[in-house]
Amino acid sequence: AFDGDTLKLFLERTSSQFGEYHAFEPDPTNAEQLRRKRDALPACLRERIFIHQLALHSNQAELNFAAWGGPSSHLATGGDGRVQGDALDAVIGRSCRVTFLKLDVEGAEIAALRGAQRVLTEQRPLAAVCVYHRPADLWEVPLQLKAWLGSSRLFLRQHGFDGWEMVCYAIPSGRECA
Repeated sequence: AFDGDTLKLFLERTSSQFGEYHAFEPDPTNAEQLRRKRDALPACLRERIFIHQLALHSNQAELNFAAWGGPSSHLATGGDGRVQGDALDAVIGRSCRVTFLKLDVEGAEIAALRGAQRVLTEQRPLAAVCVYHRPADLWEVPLQLKAWLGSSRLFLRQHGFDGWEMVCYAIPSGRECA
């Protein structure tokens, strides 16, 4: 979730009409900035925004982490710190209806997808998953989404000017997106 940049865009684009917003940010500096932005919002929004200071992963684990206090903090074998990781399926549970899932987790997209298998297969949200952090993600992410969401339409879209910011979108059959 970085420092709340996506939250700001989400609130603008939805005109603040949403049920719940769950943000995951393991970096302590980024999570604190995110909390400050959330806490500055009106109470009617603040109470529906949940910040989880952990890394989305395939299961519950303590993970090595490079906490750089910026958009590039990431899981790393030689990271200078440790963070808690957990599966989206475990954190969200079955009580929360997921309608949109965005994963930009700096190279841990496949692990995060595995931890969200139940949410993806049972709730079939729109999904936007980055595929540019690791070369193999360009085919592994779409193949994993196709395996779980066979009837969904998959699209690749490049958002940056230089080939970075490539995202795989999964749109379940019967759902449209604006």
